[in-house]
This record gives sequence, structure tokens and C-alpha cells, in this order.
Amino acid sequence: MSVLLLPISKEDDLYPLISICDKIAGYLNYELLCFTYNNSEKLFKDSFNNIPIEVNHSTKDLFTTIFSFLHSSSIDVAMIISSINVVSIQNRKKTFSFFSKIRKLIIPYLVLPAVVVPDWKPESILLPICLSDGEKEASAWAGYLTKSHNAKVYIIHPNFKDGMLKQYLQRNIGFIKNLFNNEKVAYEIFLYGYKSKHASLKAIEMATEKINSLLVMPVSRRSFLEYLFKVPSEIMLLKSGNDIPILFVSPRHDLYLPC
Repeated sequence: MSVLLLPISKEDDLYPLISICDKIAGYLNYELLCFTYNNSEKLFKDSFNNIPIEVNHSTKDLFTTIFSFLHSSSIDVAMIISSINVVSIQNRKKTFSFFSKIRKLIIPYLVLPAVVVPDWKPESILLPICLSDGEKEASAWAGYLTKSHNAKVYIIHPNFKDGMLKQYLQRNIGFIKNLFNNEKVAYEIFLYGYKSKHASLKAIEMATEKINSLLVMPVSRRSFLEYLFKVPSEIMLLKSGNDIPILFVSPRHDLYLPC
């Protein structure tokens, strides 16, 4: 069975987090695998005694531990899930480092808000399409996630004024429509604004308004140094939509699409 990997930070409210992640794993037919890192299990001590699931412990840092699971021949990791506490959104350096490493992952990373609704499930999936690298992979995961519920994907894209950009965008939209039609994915398309950021912000607004929403975004390919000179869209999204679960998908054109 495929595995949903859950890193636990020292700031996490342990029982509610594991409870909701166990439900999400059940929706997707994944097995939940929890772990601490950097000796953080010492901070919990007796808390694990009340958790009805095994928690693995690692003395390594977060991504060293994640990659050890990814490279294991006995574990098939399909997705990583964590609370926003793991991202350290208040620490600029740690957040930049986090996303510069996320782009190296071959699987998506789902970031939950600090407080998650106990019965949350991805029913309204928001997918901004703005000519960012990796949007086809992101759309495939958005479509795949609709299969666990009677879910619907909302595609939001800008009306670029530049004719060439508009042409490229229509090609991407055409690919996604064909993908969703072939897989019988319910979707709706919204046109909003003239720039990429307009569509992204509209996606956040719509996700905030809908119950059980999920935002699906590709991760940019910037390096850690590039992050220092420009605040990445991933961080802006987490700060703007800090109550919305966000699935970050790494651009991997060589991989099989799940939908």
C-alpha cells in the first residue's frame, strides 16, 4: 500500500493532527506513517502513549529523514503531509530553505493550516493556471484527488493581454480540459484578472469562501539564493491563505501523471 508521510514538529497539536491525517490517508487509500525529526520526540515524551498509531523517530533533520523514506525499497511514499508549523512560516531563512528543498521532491507535499477542521476533506479543489512550470502535473493531482470524493475542480486563469502568452495559456487549458474530460473529472473554469497574481489571489479568495477547499499549486524551480532576492509565490500563498490546505506539486515532466 502507498504511504502518506507525516512529519511532526514540536509545535504541532499531536492528537488532532494525527487524527485528521489518518482520515485523509483513509480517503486516499494510503497508509499513514508518522515520524519526528531532530530528536523532537523528546519534547512530546508521554504524549505518544495516547496515540493509536506508531510514531517513528529520527535524529536527522527534516529533509534528510524524508529522503531516507523516499529511498527506502520497502516503503512506497505517495505524498507528504504536514502542518504549517513544519514550514516555519515566521522564520524567513527556514522557510526559504524548506521550499528550495521541496522542489527536489518527486512527490507532492500537502501543507495543512495550524488548526484543521476535524472532518475536512478535499471537495472543492482550486487550481490557478498562470503559465507556471509544473501546472500540468498539478492539474493531474487535482483531478486524481477528486476520485476519493464527489469533488470538483475550479480552474482560475488570467486573461493575458499579450497574444503569445494567451496562446500558450490556451494550450495548457486545452490539455487540462482533455485530461479532465477523459477521466470524467467535474470542473469549472473562471477567467479573472490580467496577471498571474490576480488569478492566484482569486483562487485563494474562492478557497476561503468554500467549505472543504484545497488549493493545488506547482512549486517554483528557484534555488535558495534566488529565494533570497524574491519572495516566492509559495510563501505569499501560505501567508495569504493560512487557513487553507495547499498541495504543492514539484514540476517533474519525466514522471507518470496520476490522473
